[in-house]
Amino acid sequence: MHARVARYEVPLDRMEDDIRQAVEIEKAVRAIPGNKGLYYFVNRETGHTMSMSLFETEEDLRASATQAASLRQELTQPTGAKIVSVEEFETVVMPAEMR
Repeated sequence: MHARVARYEVPLDRMEDDIRQAVEIEKAVRAIPGNKGLYYFVNRETGHTMSMSLFETEEDLRASATQAASLRQELTQPTGAKIVSVEEFETVVMPAEMR
């Protein structure tokens, strides 16, 4: 399993809009070949958010890069959120039910 983690800064007055946008984008992320799920974490006090999308293989992760970049823009543009970082990881520990 492989993961792409993106960190964002969201204007505090736009946090609820950002969450709604993330819920909508989740459907598109799940449709990407090899995707095994999306998590979206928020800190309502700081405006920091983070997405983690999981992929079956490294090849699936790499193949999704262009589409994922487009979806990040779709997430941030309506709320004025800023993309702080995007990193890719190999998942080495996970719950048994996810293997």
